[in-house]
Parts: sequence; structure tokens; C-alpha cells
Amino acid sequence: MVIKMTKLIAAALVAIMLLVTAAGCSQPAPDQYESTARNEIIYKSIDGTDLGMDIFYPTQRIYSDNPTVLVIHGGGWISGTRDEFYRDFEPLITELRSRGVTVVGVSYRLAVDGRTWRDCLDDCEDALEFLIDNADSYDIDVDNIGVIGYSAGAQLALMSAVETDDQVKYCVSLSAPTVFSDSKDSKYYSEALSYYISRAFDNESQYDMYKASPIILLSRRCKTDFLIVNGSDDVIIPPAHSEAFYNEAMSFGIDAELMIVDGLTHIYPIYPDFAQLCSDITDRIIDNLTD
Repeated sequence: MVIKMTKLIAAALVAIMLLVTAAGCSQPAPDQYESTARNEIIYKSIDGTDLGMDIFYPTQRIYSDNPTVLVIHGGGWISGTRDEFYRDFEPLITELRSRGVTVVGVSYRLAVDGRTWRDCLDDCEDALEFLIDNADSYDIDVDNIGVIGYSAGAQLALMSAVETDDQVKYCVSLSAPTVFSDSKDSKYYSEALSYYISRAFDNESQYDMYKASPIILLSRRCKTDFLIVNGSDDVIIPPAHSEAFYNEAMSFGIDAELMIVDGLTHIYPIYPDFAQLCSDITDRIIDNLTD
């Protein structure tokens, strides 16, 4: 009789544990999943400056651990803020969050007062490392991390993806400069890009332009998948930049997709089908981060 009672008690405890577990999976998301939540944290302090990031959790919880994308703003390495990215790419961020993806916006030191593009990249890579090291605290799926960058931020995104030991599963480049030349006859040249290079690069070294190209870092060892987007009418970052990166990736057997969007300029929000473009990009991010 004692043995039967013990078995009954054990069975009851197992049943209770299963009910608690099931309840935990179906319970409403915590307050941090409210659509207005903006969780700002400091990921790095350097040169007397605190560098912050915002963690925007999904507006609905879909996955046990959240696939996460780090978004990197543009501005020619010398200007721009993460808030500008939130504003300009609001449809993309909103749709990602509605489909269960955490979006993290990062600030980085700008290439002014003696700093260069490399300082920008160091901060972006440190932000990525911070997310990975603190994944449990911020509910991040370390196996499903992506990076999205726009313009100069896209160059930083590509560089971060290929320099961080395959920690980035998927990288989305929105009009990244990938080949740097000071020759006006080059298909990669534009006056605007030349200006930003003169401000953000080490002008005493031509080698600095070479090192800034993410193409030179590609190899068959790269495990990151890429979506490379450019506008057909972009005169600031001509489509040749994206075509060059894509062709190099394909030569190494890297999984990459090239989207040259007809009629798109460098200013994404004014594109007539911008919302649909954001939806198409989201589809690809979801497919690659949750497969």
C-alpha cells in the first residue's frame, strides 16, 4: 500500500510539473514584449564615452529563444544615429518584430577627431560580441543572429559578418560600398563616396582603402549567408559595389542573393514600393534565421 501511494504521489508530481511547463510556454509575454518597449543598455565604454544599444523585443513571442538582428546605421562613417535607422526603416523593424525577431540598434564611435572607419567597426564587432556573451540575459538565440546595415553601416555589417568567426548566420547589406577607388573612371566611384572616404579613412595609406573592402576577407571558410541589396538608380553607391561582392561570394561557393531593385535610389524610404521591399527582405531574414 505504501509503495502504491508513493507511485501515485510521484505520478501526481510529474503531472503538476508538466502542467507548469505547459503553462509557462503559453503564458502571455512579459512586459518587455510590449510594442513600445525600448530597452537601452550600455555595451561598451571607451574614450570617456558610453556606447549604447536598444533591444526591441518581438511584439509577439514565437520562438523559445529569439532570433536576433543587429542593425547598423549609415552616415558615411562620420555621422548618423541608430534613431535614424529606426525612423527610415521602421516598416522593416516593425515586421521583423511582429514575426518573432528581436531587433537591436547599436551606436558606434564616428570617424571624427582622429578616429577612422576601423574604430566604427571595432565598436560594431564589440556590440555583436556583447550580445553573444549575454545571450541568456537578453533572451537571444546565439545560433540565429543576423546583421543588417545601411550604406556605410552595410560595409560595417559585411565586415562584422566575415571577421567574427562565423557568429553571424545571415547578413543583409543595404547599398554597401565594397570596393574603394579614388579614380573617377572607376565604376565604383562617386563624388559623395569619395568625400566620405577622405574624411573617414587614413589618407596617408592607400592600403587602408584595400583593407576596408569586405571582399578581400571572403573565403570558402565563410559560413555566413548574404542578401545584397542595391538600387539600380543609386548614384552614391553604384550597383557595381553589390555586384562585385555577390560575384566574389559566388566564386567561393558562399550562399548569397543579389537584389538590384529597379528604380531604387540611395534613399530607401522614398521608394514607391518601400513597404513591399521591407516585407520581401523580412521574408528572407525569417527563412534564413529560423530554418
